[in-house]
Amino acid sequence: MALYQPTNITPDLKGGVQNGIILLPNTGTISNVTVSWTVNGNSPMVAYQIDFYQNTATSTLTGTTGKITLGTPFSAIKSNGKQQRFSCNVSYTKFAAAWYGTGTWQGKFKITMWWGSGANDYVEQRSLSVYEMSRKGELGMNAPDFNGGGNYTFHGYYNPPTGTPAYFGADLNWTRWTVYLGSNGGPVVQTTGKIWGASSYVWTPELMLPGTYYVKFEAEQANGASLSSGDFVTVDEEDFMFLNRNIDVYCDKSKNAVLLKPKIEETIKVHVGGVYHSWENINDYISSLPWSFIWHGTLVLSSAVDGKNLFEIHCKNGSVVSIRYNFNTDTFSTIPASVEQNPGQWSITPGDEIYV
Repeated sequence: MALYQPTNITPDLKGGVQNGIILLPNTGTISNVTVSWTVNGNSPMVAYQIDFYQNTATSTLTGTTGKITLGTPFSAIKSNGKQQRFSCNVSYTKFAAAWYGTGTWQGKFKITMWWGSGANDYVEQRSLSVYEMSRKGELGMNAPDFNGGGNYTFHGYYNPPTGTPAYFGADLNWTRWTVYLGSNGGPVVQTTGKIWGASSYVWTPELMLPGTYYVKFEAEQANGASLSSGDFVTVDEEDFMFLNRNIDVYCDKSKNAVLLKPKIEETIKVHVGGVYHSWENINDYISSLPWSFIWHGTLVLSSAVDGKNLFEIHCKNGSVVSIRYNFNTDTFSTIPASVEQNPGQWSITPGDEIYV
């Protein structure tokens, strides 16, 4: 009956940077550090001790927890046969004393475990665990720039950590912007994904439809610290503006999509409701690049829809422009045909309606 070397120790740089870093707040200190490890062997652990050393050639002893006897012996194996980890809280001052004055912000410690009261009923950790102290910076967002019509530019900022130790791991591994629908953690509307090797503090996402969104700015420091900041943005229907002139219509059967591509001339806004979009005139003007409108859906192309309109634009003068499917030839066509031949000769104007 015995215990063997502890494994899977935290904090320990042998388990990776994030596993070996003890993160402090941007200013000040913390009270305790959690130390955990896997207890290996076929005997319960009845006591433990953690000794702290400088991470130098002389490995000067700087402190110890002393031998701590457990009220209830800790079994390495649960009743279901699975191995379990042991964890304990150790005063931060024990860790700080080991690195203070060395200029490395590093220290190391050794775990000793007992399984009995005999003179040799213990095992010492052979390869000491090395840890490194670091601090967590601050990530934030400034008020966004409203570019008009559901179009925003977001600005983030990063304040590196200050104090000692301050600079280890202060650089950012990556940044990421994400727009969630409704609230933080809701459906993802847009995201940049992780932008590695460069910090992206300014982002202009694609057009956002009327609604409430949560915009989140995230980053990871080189020391493994995860940072995030976010805020809510509401796009009102009154602010949701489209720019209009002549419009081209394109059918793409391979994507089951209809693309409307207008050329900018005047502003209009959209009302979203039911199965149609109503267009009305407004007085404000937005200067921007041309917009593209895409309708996407599943089309069941069969004889049941032969000769029927799949997509219609009802003009305020009473005329109707439609896209129709021909089952026999498996093709799409526009009605009237002159629209397909001269797509720049008609336009969506205030008062027109789109039906799908």
